[in-house]
Amino acid sequence: MAIITDYIEDARRGLLDLTFRNRLINYRPSKARTIRILDENPAEIYETLVLKGKEMRFKPKASAHPESADNTLPIWLEGSTSPAQPTDELSVPWVTPLLDAADNQPRKSDIYLQTAFESDVLQYRLSKVFSESHSAVEEQGYTILYLALGFLTWYESPSSEKIIKSPLILIPVDLRRGDNRQTFTMTWTDEDIITNISLQEKLQELGVTLPEFEMPEDKAGIIEYFNAVKEAIRHFPTWGIYTDIYLDFFSFTKFIMYNDLDSASWPEGMEPAAHPLLNAIFNPTGSRSSNRGFPEEDVDKRLSAQSIYHIMDADSSQIAVIEDIKASRNLVVEGPPGTGKSQTIANAIAELLAQEKTVLFISEKMAALDVVKRRLDSVGLGDYCLELHSRKANKKHIIAELKRTLDLPAPRQIALDNDITKLEDLKKELNDYVSALHTPLGNRNLSPFTLFGLNEDVREHFETVSRGMRCVDLPSPERYTDREWTEAIKLLTDLAEVLPKVRPVKNNPWYCTEPGIVLPSDLQRLDKAVSEARDALNSLISKIAAFADATGITCPDNSKELFDAIGTTNLFTSSNPIDRNLLLNNAWNQPNPNTALFISQVRRYNEVREEVRTHFNDDILIEDLDALYNEFVPLTERFFILRCINPRYRAIKRALRAYYRVQDSRSDEELIQDLSRAALCKRIQGEIRSQGALGRSLFGSYWADENSNPSELEQFSKWIVAFRYQLLKDVFTERTVEILSHGASPETIHQAAHEADDARQRFLDRINTVSSLLNVNWQKKYGKEPALISFTDYDDTLRLWSSSIQGLIDWGYYSRLIANTQTSIALPIINEAESNDLPPQDLVATFEGNYIEGLLRAAFFTRPSLASFLRETHEKKIQQFTQLDKKIIEGNRLRLLWLIWRSLPDKNTPASSQSEMGILKSEFVKQRKLLPIRSLMRHAGGLIQKIKPCFMMSPLSVAQFLDPRTVKFDVIIFDEASQVKPQDALGSLLRGMQAVVIGDSRQLPPTSFFDRMMEVDPDSVDTTDALPSDIESILNLCKKGFPTKNLRWHYRSRHESLIALSNSQFYNNYLYVYPSPMNGSDELGLKLVHLPDCTYDRGVSSINRGEAQAVAAAVIEHFVKTPHKSLGVGTFNIKQQQAIEDEIETLLNEHPGLQQYFAKDYLEYCFVKNLETIQGDERDVIFISVGFGRDKYGKLTQNFGPLNQDGGERRLNVLMTRARERCVIFSNFKAVDLTVTETSATGVKILKQFLEYAETGSLPLSTIPHDDLESPFEESVYDYLISSGYQIHKQVGCAGFRIDLAVIDPEQPGRYFLGIECDGAQYHSSKVARDRDRLRQQILEGLGWRIYRIWSTDWYTQPATSKQRLLEAIENSKRAGPLKLRSSAQLKRTQKESIPESYLPLVKSGADDRSEEPNYTIPDYVQCTQISLDLSVADFIDLPTFVVVQAIVDIVAVESPVHIDEVYNRIRSFAGISRLGSRMKRKLEGDCQYAVVSKRVFKRGQFLWKSREQEPPLRRRLQNQSRNIEYISDEEIQAAVIHVLRSQYATPMEGIVSEVSRIFGIKATRLVIDRVDVLVRNLVKSNELETLPNGKIFFKDSTSTSHNGKQSH
Repeated sequence: MAIITDYIEDARRGLLDLTFRNRLINYRPSKARTIRILDENPAEIYETLVLKGKEMRFKPKASAHPESADNTLPIWLEGSTSPAQPTDELSVPWVTPLLDAADNQPRKSDIYLQTAFESDVLQYRLSKVFSESHSAVEEQGYTILYLALGFLTWYESPSSEKIIKSPLILIPVDLRRGDNRQTFTMTWTDEDIITNISLQEKLQELGVTLPEFEMPEDKAGIIEYFNAVKEAIRHFPTWGIYTDIYLDFFSFTKFIMYNDLDSASWPEGMEPAAHPLLNAIFNPTGSRSSNRGFPEEDVDKRLSAQSIYHIMDADSSQIAVIEDIKASRNLVVEGPPGTGKSQTIANAIAELLAQEKTVLFISEKMAALDVVKRRLDSVGLGDYCLELHSRKANKKHIIAELKRTLDLPAPRQIALDNDITKLEDLKKELNDYVSALHTPLGNRNLSPFTLFGLNEDVREHFETVSRGMRCVDLPSPERYTDREWTEAIKLLTDLAEVLPKVRPVKNNPWYCTEPGIVLPSDLQRLDKAVSEARDALNSLISKIAAFADATGITCPDNSKELFDAIGTTNLFTSSNPIDRNLLLNNAWNQPNPNTALFISQVRRYNEVREEVRTHFNDDILIEDLDALYNEFVPLTERFFILRCINPRYRAIKRALRAYYRVQDSRSDEELIQDLSRAALCKRIQGEIRSQGALGRSLFGSYWADENSNPSELEQFSKWIVAFRYQLLKDVFTERTVEILSHGASPETIHQAAHEADDARQRFLDRINTVSSLLNVNWQKKYGKEPALISFTDYDDTLRLWSSSIQGLIDWGYYSRLIANTQTSIALPIINEAESNDLPPQDLVATFEGNYIEGLLRAAFFTRPSLASFLRETHEKKIQQFTQLDKKIIEGNRLRLLWLIWRSLPDKNTPASSQSEMGILKSEFVKQRKLLPIRSLMRHAGGLIQKIKPCFMMSPLSVAQFLDPRTVKFDVIIFDEASQVKPQDALGSLLRGMQAVVIGDSRQLPPTSFFDRMMEVDPDSVDTTDALPSDIESILNLCKKGFPTKNLRWHYRSRHESLIALSNSQFYNNYLYVYPSPMNGSDELGLKLVHLPDCTYDRGVSSINRGEAQAVAAAVIEHFVKTPHKSLGVGTFNIKQQQAIEDEIETLLNEHPGLQQYFAKDYLEYCFVKNLETIQGDERDVIFISVGFGRDKYGKLTQNFGPLNQDGGERRLNVLMTRARERCVIFSNFKAVDLTVTETSATGVKILKQFLEYAETGSLPLSTIPHDDLESPFEESVYDYLISSGYQIHKQVGCAGFRIDLAVIDPEQPGRYFLGIECDGAQYHSSKVARDRDRLRQQILEGLGWRIYRIWSTDWYTQPATSKQRLLEAIENSKRAGPLKLRSSAQLKRTQKESIPESYLPLVKSGADDRSEEPNYTIPDYVQCTQISLDLSVADFIDLPTFVVVQAIVDIVAVESPVHIDEVYNRIRSFAGISRLGSRMKRKLEGDCQYAVVSKRVFKRGQFLWKSREQEPPLRRRLQNQSRNIEYISDEEIQAAVIHVLRSQYATPMEGIVSEVSRIFGIKATRLVIDRVDVLVRNLVKSNELETLPNGKIFFKDSTSTSHNGKQSH
């Protein structure tokens, strides 16, 4: 806070000027501007000018009048001591006149003011004063022209000899020029006449209190004031009062603002240092970049037309600003020239008014306020804006305006819901299409639009070669990466070059080889290797033949067969003949299961027989062992005795013992076991013998029944199976069978096999050598592994290679290209190429085309907006969107007007005289003695803000008229803030809770130009002296703490040359500038008029008279030839400005019919301004007079006044961006004459570029048109149009926005007769439908373009139709003739054309539907007259409780809330009881308590309510009803207070008491006053109400007044 306090004090010191430089303290007439009024009476002038409101004129000195006629020496009539006398000999001391004597001086009271100047001098001075005073009002927003009546002459100290002369009464006046421009009249501006506060403060230092000047109601008041001053200085005999009268420049600005920043002027808790806005500026918290606010690109995503109240067009950069403002963000808005600041401000004000917020719009420049006001007036919102700046600060006008607004009829209501729904649907569909068209697909991030363009290249290729594109399936094209794509394209491009040399690929001798890099020396080595391989193959074939002869096998066809055949030689191990029948037995074609069984049985028999032999001899097998076993076993199971006596048992045992090899004793169990094994052996033997025939057929001589050798049987079975396998495979032949049946020679066979195997190995070595040299893919070549390749194929291949050795070099290059293609995404294309059908030159195009088709197919299937696109339908949607968007903007105006109107207070409501409404109604009926504006604001500011929620003021008028104790705003909007000093703006910011600071930090900084205008000699004023480089603006100050947003769309310039240099040098080309379709036109653009014969009067008059004359002549010529185009003139300094004004004045005398264009009340009058005053102005045509230049000696110095100073380039930026259509520079030198160096001032460097650009039309950093288009799609359209015979320029424009293609008018090469826009990157660059589909087209057509749109989806799906349609559009445009420039005036008229009222659905007319009229009637108190049950049927004391309770409920239902005593009185009346006795009262109390406990009624204090949720009613008591304040609940009294405040706004306590008493029909006794006072204080404590600094009571939250309007009552 200390930082802020210090800053404010520094600012105040900067505002305070109590030095003798201040003309309000030390007045010194200027030599060239001051007009002295002679021989006039101040009181008479005051009466004529102020009280009677008459115009006064100036009378020149008669030429024959002697010079000394008015030079009579003054006579001091008061005392003998001569007072301080001014140096001006014409001064006349003041004495108290006799009023009747004054009345007898008619000459003093006429309307003519005598001056000391002859006619021509007076005319010149008046013209000068007129021009400069009006300039000050326009640029600074306050009056500087005053008529000073009476002066105080005084000394700074008793010892001082210097006489100081100070004005006493200063009447703010306006000088008006007659139609003939020769006569001037002076009028009072109706502004309050205030005390000379600077003098008042200065005299305080000397102990003198200068009396306050309060505007008297008659001329005697002037005499009284002079007497009061005389009384105040009575202790200073050398001081005096003189009746001098001067018309001159004075300014109260600084001192008013100085007082305004005094913390003592602000109420407690609202001190400037504690203000949140100043804290946000000086103590910003957090990062401004962390919250970028509302993003432009989110406009359509986050906003619905239902929630916005734009009253005119707004682009996305403007909408983002408006949304931040609506969101209560403090904000700095950088608005470069022509970016629609006033348009944005108007929309922002509309949105804020829709939020029921109060707005203070501030600018020093009257033009900035006026242009916004005009915009608001054009839509009806001007009615709710209060202008309190410069000449608009007129109390009569303000009162009349407030009354007029309150009397406004109800606006129409409209229904927009359906239209808004349609608009939102269309907006979504349009955005969906753009998103679908430009959202990337796949890993390569190619959008459908890009693919359409690439597809055009593919289509062109196949049209050129007259072939169709081969369809090739590319798997998963969306997965391709950029790297893979690049490698594939390079591969296919290289393949296309070499493929003709190796085709047909699959029939190429070297197919399936990858020899790598092949050199001539490699060919020799390879030839030798091939030859050696062929020799080895021939040797191998010979050995194979010998081996086959020895074995009878079939000659092997390949290496594997040979290897397998050699492996069969192990079957030739025996020389014994083998039965032929065995060799040919088919049973051995595979392993025979019987053979395994036979071998198993024989082997089992041998095992069991060996076991039997361990016990028995072989003879036992002769016995029938199974029979013995079956007989013996049962006998052993008998009792021992029975067994022993059984002869058979004993016989069998004896027989068995006979066969044992060892005759020893054995138990029955042992006998049974041994007998069992022997019987088993006997059975196996029998089974083998039963299979003897089969065994002999399978094994031949190897079979000997149970005596066969199982090992031999097993070995033979394996051999014979292997033999049969080879025989069945045709490896063995009939001859092999013959050899084996006669007995083979194993030695001979093995030798032949060995030789064949050696030959095989030698061949493999040789062929492997060749394979390694060629890197042969045998599998690919023959579809089999090398071992399976026939020797014949090897022989053929080796022969072919041997004869084609020279072709290997080309094949080597080819093979290197495709070596790694298995992983390449181009593999399907390569495979197609190798099929010998795909032409090499189609490789890349086929690959690209199929890739594009694959991605687009996916896009069309997944993006409905593309699949359903039809040109006609889409353009119809755009047309409907455009119409609806415009319609809704028009409708917003009516919606908003209704919202504001319905909340207007009703001036017909009763109001106490002390309330805001009462005060205002009193002012409405006054004829005289209106409250001063500041007093009016102090006492009724809240109500005035409700009537006029937007104030439009200058910083001075804020300090002058708005009492900080009573008037505050939700939002402060500062325009042209780059020119405002912080100390001038702080007071305004302190009146708000949110600040929006708008300006351009690259335009004019704050200047002391108008401060210098207050100097004694105006001829010393020059812009060079007004350029302190260290002055900070409020814009730059706020940028330290507020986030910043930029407006980017440039609307002003109708030709890009008017903004191109500024955009390049000051805005880094980020402005969105639209190109013109007409170059080389004399009506548009930047031009240079070189005046080599004119000279700059350096060091003398500092003007270029010849150039001034040329400019003046051009001005006259302009209005003669093109009167419909507005014009302004800008100069580099004030002296050249004055010279041009003088020359124009001279020429206007010769052309009186043109004077209307220079009248200040002409809408866009012709002005002549300098660098310091031209900001904020714009005209169709601007003439710039450089003024500086070559002098009479031909010398050109680098002194260009303000341009040489720091920041001078910012002034040049302003000057060169004022024109809408044409800017003409007048100079006596060219750019080539101006030498600049690195040390030259930036302003001078840019001046050189400016002159060069005006002369040549070229910028060093920008060319129009450009060579490169944004995408292949536009390139394809360009190529098509070129091939169709048209001259086309690409990318027409200089910055921000470019026309994709423009068709040149061959008859006027500088012009285009058609602009062609595609839906490419430029179209997609905006995410906002209004920008993209309406505003751009609207702006381009406004500039004169004819625009044709190409939809890439349509071009892709219907190429022939689209191309034909394009050609027809071009030809139609040619037939329509050359483009014609629409003037800015015509364009404005077109833009102002609103939608017909019939197009807007009418819901109701407020003017006819009186149901919307306010109703302030307070309902009467209704007393209960009937109850449900009769209370008089019995003695009251005997009545049941439920009967009395029902009566209580009935009464409360009607009268709630009602005092309990009143309920008792009602019941007494219904029961017919004259008086309640104690017993009756106790019963009533009990029954009442029962009603409360049973929740039939509810009790608060002494009042009964029908429900807890009941809203407190407000009822007027009738004469026959109780008017006791005690019988009225607190809640109802508070409701009355709320009603009073809503009806009459802020009201002092006594006024509230008075109105509440009136409502209830009671007297304002002390009891009533105290009761209301307590309840109001309770409302204040609960933050519902607050006590304003002016002592009045009002709602704490201003939105609480929203129900006080015309609809709420």
